[in-house]
Amino acid sequence: MAGFYSEPQIRYLPQVLEEIGSGQIVIPKFQRPLVWPKEMRLALLDSILEGIPIGTVMLWRTRSGEMSVKDRLGPFFLPNADRNAPVRQYLLDGEQRLTTLYFALIGARQSDEDSEETDERSEAFQVYYDLRAKKFVTREDLGTVLPHHLPLTDMLQGSRLVKFQRNLVGQRRMGKRGHELYADADALVSLSDEVADTFRQYKFPTVPVTSESIELVTRTFQRVNSQHVTMSEVHMVNALTWSSRFDLLDRLQEMKQGSLAEFGWDEVDDQTILRVCKIALGVAVYDDDSEAVGKALKRQPNVLGEVEAHLRHAARFLKSKCLIRAPALVPYTAQIVLLAAAFRERNEPDEDVLERLRDWLWFTTYTEMFQRQMSESRFSQLLDDVRALASGQMLAQPHGNAPTKRPLPRFDFRHARARGVALLMAEYRPRAPSAPSEEVTRVHGSRLLAEYRNRVMTQLITSAQAKRPAVSGSPGARVLVRPESIGTLRRLLQSDERPPSKFLASHVISYDAYQAFRDGDYDRFVQLRESHLNGLEDARFQSVLRRLYPTLVEPSSV
Repeated sequence: MAGFYSEPQIRYLPQVLEEIGSGQIVIPKFQRPLVWPKEMRLALLDSILEGIPIGTVMLWRTRSGEMSVKDRLGPFFLPNADRNAPVRQYLLDGEQRLTTLYFALIGARQSDEDSEETDERSEAFQVYYDLRAKKFVTREDLGTVLPHHLPLTDMLQGSRLVKFQRNLVGQRRMGKRGHELYADADALVSLSDEVADTFRQYKFPTVPVTSESIELVTRTFQRVNSQHVTMSEVHMVNALTWSSRFDLLDRLQEMKQGSLAEFGWDEVDDQTILRVCKIALGVAVYDDDSEAVGKALKRQPNVLGEVEAHLRHAARFLKSKCLIRAPALVPYTAQIVLLAAAFRERNEPDEDVLERLRDWLWFTTYTEMFQRQMSESRFSQLLDDVRALASGQMLAQPHGNAPTKRPLPRFDFRHARARGVALLMAEYRPRAPSAPSEEVTRVHGSRLLAEYRNRVMTQLITSAQAKRPAVSGSPGARVLVRPESIGTLRRLLQSDERPPSKFLASHVISYDAYQAFRDGDYDRFVQLRESHLNGLEDARFQSVLRRLYPTLVEPSSV
């Protein structure tokens, strides 16, 4: 049974921060990443200064429980856990608040490695109080640090605060125009004392949970955090399944850095892996039921090995049959999940099945099958489809009108159809502008995409060159070349000597489009090239549709 104190314990803020600094309070690994933006962190400091309650902090206190703990958070290292403490204290609720306060008021050693949790630099967590403007500001936004900018790391350290105040008073002198500089130094010193005293005297409640049952503690964590929208499903399931012998986050990391990394899939999203896992466990993929997933995974932890194998098969298929070398290039992440399910159904399918799975990938991309919000019933139908294909069966005839290809959108690499265009261009083996006569390998374009991602889809026609602004946003204005080669390509297309026909074809540039570019008619160039790309997509779509639904009379496109 868990023992909750009948009343919360009221603690002074400096006491709690001191226990974090000495390793008496630690953060279990099942806690979520650092997710609060800078605005929320500064608002927390404002709340304390204004005397507004910041909520209760929950701690698990145990004599025998042993958990893996975080050694870093965001861009900082965390203090080492005190292994000699008779009672260990693990932070269950209040991580974002206490770490914000610890980094701002105490400071922490910065990590040399890039953080996987946040792109923010350490300066975004270092906070000053502007005594004149009477507001908190980060070092990142401050620019020049002036004598009246009080570092929050000085506030709880008496000697450092005194040193700051002496330096502030020492700035009082006559300026060049006869005005006394820092004439308000005494008032600023008094204000710094008031601010520091407010933080020293600030109290908030902590609720200790005393139990030796890790399962009960993780369930408590899940219940407390279930109302927090920033808590990901992966971290919630990790909390519910965590034990000294099983750490889901560690296992996912091992999976990505192990066999998946061999295919360049070390960056696959944890949520994607969890969805593949949910299929293997027989749990609804798009229903938000972390408890059901946690229970199933605790019963079958070895299913992660199967999931790794299915994802490895999917990665190999996408690389060899679709020339897709990274998960970020797959048009829809749901396609990864469903393809992994197909290889669960049949891990060594024959060539006919592989061809149909490739057709299915392009079919669902061109029809924007996953553009709408996914429901569990709709996903189940798609799951039945890929399982049928993997088993060598044909798809059931679609109801109503024949499926249609959606038109090309304005180019935005975040859009699935834009990635589809990039993958199509990659198949044409785009030659290097510096060597237009040299042939390249079949995988050259896909390697460029994997290396440069959206940066390799370079804008050949800019908004300044086009008569109509919308033209520069067209897929026809983009080419697949290394970013540093775009100038060479422009000069090549404008030169007196016509580039080799095979070079133009490798970049999906027709002779008429080339002539329009040479004549400076960039709007026509884009129009012709977009029409060319549309035609290539139409041809592929019709071919795919005939193979997937051979009895359709007149497959159509928009």
